[in-house]
Amino acid sequence: MADFPKSINPLSTLLAKRKLTAAEGLLMGLAITSPEGATGDLGFAPKDQLKHLERLPYYGLDAQPLIDPKLGIEFVRYRIERPDKWVPTPKGTKDSQGNPVRDRKYISPYGSSTFVYLPRLEGLNWADVAVNPSIEIYITEGEFKAYTFSKYAGACIGLTGVQAFGKNDAPFPEPFNHFSHLDRVYYIVFDADSESDYDNPLKSTVRDAALRLASKLSVKGGKVFLLNIARTATFMKAREADSEAKMGVDDYLHAGGTLEELKATQTSAVQCEDMAYLRNTYAYYTGEGPHIVNVVTGNIYKTSVFEHELERHRTRLIEGPRSLKKVYVASEFLELRDKPVIERKVFWPHHPPGYDAENKLYNEWRGFAIEGAVASAELYNGVVAVWRKFIGGLYGVPEQAEYAEKFIADIFQNPGRKTTKAILLMTPLTGIGKSLQGEILRELIGPNHSVAIELDRSMDKFNAPLARKLFLQMDEASGRFSGHESKLDDLITSDTVMIEKKGFDPIVVDNFTRIFMTSNALVPIRIPAEGRRIFVTGPIMLASDKPIWSAWVGAVAAKLLKSAEGLAALRWYLDRVDLTGWNPTEHVMVTPQMLRLVEVSNTANLNVAMGLWEAFQESDAEYWFLNATLRGKNGMVWGEMVQTMELYGGQSLRHEFKVKGMKYKGAVLDRTGNMPRKQDKDTKYVLDNLKADIAGDQMLVALRRAEAAFDAWQTIAGSKKY
Repeated sequence: MADFPKSINPLSTLLAKRKLTAAEGLLMGLAITSPEGATGDLGFAPKDQLKHLERLPYYGLDAQPLIDPKLGIEFVRYRIERPDKWVPTPKGTKDSQGNPVRDRKYISPYGSSTFVYLPRLEGLNWADVAVNPSIEIYITEGEFKAYTFSKYAGACIGLTGVQAFGKNDAPFPEPFNHFSHLDRVYYIVFDADSESDYDNPLKSTVRDAALRLASKLSVKGGKVFLLNIARTATFMKAREADSEAKMGVDDYLHAGGTLEELKATQTSAVQCEDMAYLRNTYAYYTGEGPHIVNVVTGNIYKTSVFEHELERHRTRLIEGPRSLKKVYVASEFLELRDKPVIERKVFWPHHPPGYDAENKLYNEWRGFAIEGAVASAELYNGVVAVWRKFIGGLYGVPEQAEYAEKFIADIFQNPGRKTTKAILLMTPLTGIGKSLQGEILRELIGPNHSVAIELDRSMDKFNAPLARKLFLQMDEASGRFSGHESKLDDLITSDTVMIEKKGFDPIVVDNFTRIFMTSNALVPIRIPAEGRRIFVTGPIMLASDKPIWSAWVGAVAAKLLKSAEGLAALRWYLDRVDLTGWNPTEHVMVTPQMLRLVEVSNTANLNVAMGLWEAFQESDAEYWFLNATLRGKNGMVWGEMVQTMELYGGQSLRHEFKVKGMKYKGAVLDRTGNMPRKQDKDTKYVLDNLKADIAGDQMLVALRRAEAAFDAWQTIAGSKKY
């Protein structure tokens, strides 16, 4: 190979270091830039300690720049060249979550997709390679290594990291996802590092990655082999000169190594097709009692079920002392020393989902079920208008509706951000869409991370339904007299939650749960005066408003907002709700409903009022009479009861009557709202005596009915602990 003269030009120096000609550097699109110069590609200016950045654009099968579908721009990766006096981070450093901290070698745009690198050089047509499985393909780590190998030895794909070939259940990254794999021969050639030797040519994490990649290729129909640089004479010679010598495939070729020598070290990467499937699909987890995790679906199995039931049908024959012997591949999998292993499960909505083999971590976050999309401006505007009208009706006043919308939007914009708030939407009116709102949100989030559950069930010892949940919908929530209020508060505010499943050890996971409760009860839970974690809200409509509203909710809101296009448009809208000033951990907005709930939380009054209303509904008589004496026994109780009656369409009418010379003043409580009325001089409604055929003794009986019900419920209330 030609010698290159030394140069002080950074690009010329880089080309010489990589044994590249100026024409090859130009074909690669290679350039040297500063942090500020990389901002257009990255979206930010790197703040790492660096001398300069090496710009590496990526190309597709047509040799044209690759466009990142997530960002809508050309994908460019940068290699960091460190300054001469740079001090690296000590080995073994970990972050606050226990993950290893390593100095970056490369930088990609935030939120970018994953790609593989196809070297762009003369005579190599990747479009032809992709569709022709008779062409062998080599796979290594890094752009320069792939370019060098493709230049001297054969078509070589570069990975951005040994783990960067896609999750087990995902397609291969662009543009490798367009390749034909059936019967194609693949050679995986990863670096020999300072820990490598003849017996262990790859360190354990790199070997695990190579075997996972091999398994995934094998499942697609490929024939996969490992090439072991550490077993070549070229590497052994370098190791004799330097006991810490490392060697990538480019270093190997530059040191005089040949393809024939390298291929002589090949070993089969896949024991059998069934083993490839198991390695590609499962990982062994030591927590909660040893068990197997399907890293594609997230399902878990006891090892005995995995071995003797689930995958028992996977067998192969081997030569025994006298005859062929059947081997169960699932049993072999469990005995493998290098089987995929999970040491820690997490639920991190702010991190990529699935199996992180390098860190032996499994993130149970699966993403949202519905992604935002706009089919047309007309549909989008219609969805937004219906949504705003819908929540405006449910939450009564604009300020409360806006507050609730920000609570909801924060779920989608910041799923991995801890919140210490919950919503309680309460009203005695039924059929107005309280539960429908929760159903819409659960559709957007998906069944993996949302659930409708009773409050009592969520507080059980075995609380598996809460695992991996971002959103809990609790309809008809009631925590009074059950001791659940404190547990509910813990679920809202705690940073972690303990998940207990039958047959497994309990585990503690991070708590990102948002809780949405609805209730028809007047006091579903008790709230102390200092309690500021539950946003208590509700509509201000009366029972007379309900028929028109309910018909609109069923015919328009439910139909549009639960449609596929409506859900996608709503998700698009929620992703763009302005959360400026929204603090997910501050005390909730104070509402009149909350103050009322606080006022009655420490007394039996509201329970008595609810009992009176139930008794009134069950009574054959459609009216009671309430006078000043009876109201004086407990004005708060009667006030709550009358308010409830009016919400359900009843009415309270002023009235006077005489019986045996004694005058009675008070109010007729008309359950049906059908009794005739008129306005007096104070514009108050009074019973219209001219149209109501009710005698005084009948009114007196109505008074006695109200007194009897009140006395009965006072007795019941006195027997309970509040």
